[in-house]
Amino acid sequence: MCRSERQAKAPELLIIMKYGLRTARGRAVKRLKQIFKNLAIRQKIVTAYILLLLFPIGALLWLANSIYTGAAVSAAKNNIAENSRLIGNQINSVIENAESCSEMLNLSINSVLALLRYEPAGIRQLKFYHGVDNNLDIARQMFPGIDRIVFIDENSNVIQTGNRGLEEIHIEQIRADLTGPTLTQWYPMSDIDILTRKKMEPALVLARKVIQIDTHDRMGILLLYVKEKTISAIYHSKYANDMAISVTQAGKVVSSGDEQMLFRESGRPVIGGQEEIVFYEREKEGRRKLFSEYAIGIFDWVLMTESDMNELLADHFRLMKYIMLTALLCCALSIICAEILAKIIVDPVRRLERDMAGVKSGDLEVACTYRSRDEIGRLALAFNEMVGRIKALLQDVQAEQRQKREYEFSLIQAQIKPHFLYNSLDLIYVLCSMGRSEEAGDMTKALADFYRVALSGGQEIIALAEEINGVRNYLLIQKNRYSDIFDFSIEIEEELLATPIPKLSIQPLVENAIYHGIKPAKCFGRIRISTRRLDGRAEIRVEDDGAGCGGKDLEELMGESAKFGLRSVHERLRLYFGSGYGLVLNPAETGFSVSILIPIE
Repeated sequence: MCRSERQAKAPELLIIMKYGLRTARGRAVKRLKQIFKNLAIRQKIVTAYILLLLFPIGALLWLANSIYTGAAVSAAKNNIAENSRLIGNQINSVIENAESCSEMLNLSINSVLALLRYEPAGIRQLKFYHGVDNNLDIARQMFPGIDRIVFIDENSNVIQTGNRGLEEIHIEQIRADLTGPTLTQWYPMSDIDILTRKKMEPALVLARKVIQIDTHDRMGILLLYVKEKTISAIYHSKYANDMAISVTQAGKVVSSGDEQMLFRESGRPVIGGQEEIVFYEREKEGRRKLFSEYAIGIFDWVLMTESDMNELLADHFRLMKYIMLTALLCCALSIICAEILAKIIVDPVRRLERDMAGVKSGDLEVACTYRSRDEIGRLALAFNEMVGRIKALLQDVQAEQRQKREYEFSLIQAQIKPHFLYNSLDLIYVLCSMGRSEEAGDMTKALADFYRVALSGGQEIIALAEEINGVRNYLLIQKNRYSDIFDFSIEIEEELLATPIPKLSIQPLVENAIYHGIKPAKCFGRIRISTRRLDGRAEIRVEDDGAGCGGKDLEELMGESAKFGLRSVHERLRLYFGSGYGLVLNPAETGFSVSILIPIE
């Protein structure tokens, strides 16, 4: 057969093949139909149920796996992002505290020099060094994140906290870096001391030029050391079990919970542009890892985290196992129901259906009361366990939200307004300049006592006596600043002094009384703080006879958070003690009156 003849018959062969396939498929379908007809009714029902259930269950498992995998990864990313922001804020706080400490010491050294202005030269120098030494020790205690403080005067005399011995110093480069208008210079994380050029524990160093305020002459240089362990302690203790965390700069590790990783190359960061945080997945050591990079916002530092995907999805795998087991159990029960078709099976299923509808509508107090040892009874038991697990899961979510709010309020408590500190230091400086050293001493003591209560060794709950002591010191400082504007009185019942209260709960109310009550009234006013027992609770009332609130209720005032700092106090009290406690606005003919309600025990 020639090629042209084969080509001519090719379409005929295709038609024959298609017809043969169609005939064979038709015969197969007919045979299957015949086999299905010859089956028993029970077998028909079971076969139909199997065929009908396989497709939706497979689709459900695939869809559930896709949805829950995405949800688990998204929740993990949100958690990592939130923790990264918290860590970044705390690291920024350490850096800001170091800069605030350097500013405070600059003013303190000027104050020491001003007090010794009329002393003989020899005695003045000794007292000056002694005064600077005391101020360095005080600053070291006030700022625990700073490991060491060193002051070098223009004659290269060294005063420092901690270890007193320095064999040789190299100050020339630091002085060169602080020439001209430059006041401060941060030196990157290093294990070589910038001053002695010797080995030390890795640390950041802040150099500040100390300027004499009157003449603008340089008096010396301050060096503040922030250990790397101070940075790594922020995240290592709380988050090390969940993920590996390190801080990098220009592709090099500058902080890590693992000391062996310090100053190693970490690779160039992925994050760039306006991105705050980025996530990416990568294989590492044969395991799938989730990496994140968060721009801290200082020194081009990037917070890098590393999490194992299997650990992140562990709950998801367990959930999928439960879903698969439940699906298989439902299949078995459906087949049994199709075989028996009896009322004793249908009624419990309907009862269980009603209970599931109740759960679907949001009633988690539903419990299936059907009790038996058959599959429906086990399904009822599994349903009750599932509802119990859902309730436990909701409680866990609420607990996590509570912990998150506690972190937020801890950050709010930690952010003591810096302008009060600056104004207080300015007041002390003015009193010193005017020769009113006794009043300056009282103000310094009041300021120190106030911050001692505000810091309180990291405790969130303190005794009412300590809180009142901090408020009294705050009012003493403010009264010295505004002596012609207001006066105050404090009347506390002795038996309530031991009552626990969140710290810095009364001070924001007193501040509102001064700045939004007394000062706008433009006349001399009075602030009164008093306590009493009220229905088994302790009431702490803060009153002023100032401008008042213009007839607004508590919700309206708390909505004006930029003007009245009431919401954070109210939310904190409710967080610690429950919804029956918090702030209460009292009716007042003149001025403003607000009460804090807390439990006595």
